Amino acid sequence: MPANYANNSIGYDFTFEINEFGEPRIATEVETLKNAVLFILMSKPGQYPSLPQLGMNIQDLLYSFYDEIDESKLQANIVEQCKALGVYFQNGSIMLKKVTWRNKPSLIIQIGGSELYPPGYKKSTTGSNRTYLIGITLDEFNKMIFNVNTRIT
Repeated sequence: MPANYANNSIGYDFTFEINEFGEPRIATEVETLKNAVLFILMSKPGQYPSLPQLGMNIQDLLYSFYDEIDESKLQANIVEQCKALGVYFQNGSIMLKKVTWRNKPSLIIQIGGSELYPPGYKKSTTGSNRTYLIGITLDEFNKMIFNVNTRIT
């Protein structure tokens, strides 16, 4: 039986930073999504002994042939790692696409949403839309590289 998440939200996360009011900075829901997806993709199974199945080791997948990379299977593997992300794939907040870049298999992940904070949290601006574009590929030496770009609207 699937878990029931309160109002289909992954919630907020604290960072190790201070906001402009000298209080602990809270990561918005969309930033928490980005961090969760990156953590799942970059972690390797067995890296955390208490959670031996956590992680996908995305670098190994990039060594595959382009045709062997199945976007729907990759999405299902991410959701299997964190069930709460399933809602965001279904509603289009997280989109995943395989592409070729410099003749190498690559992944583009788009994560978007509004920057909302919990009631009472001090923040000078709220409500803007933020989109994270994550690109993951191999460089000319077959080492994994990735980049995260942010767009605010």
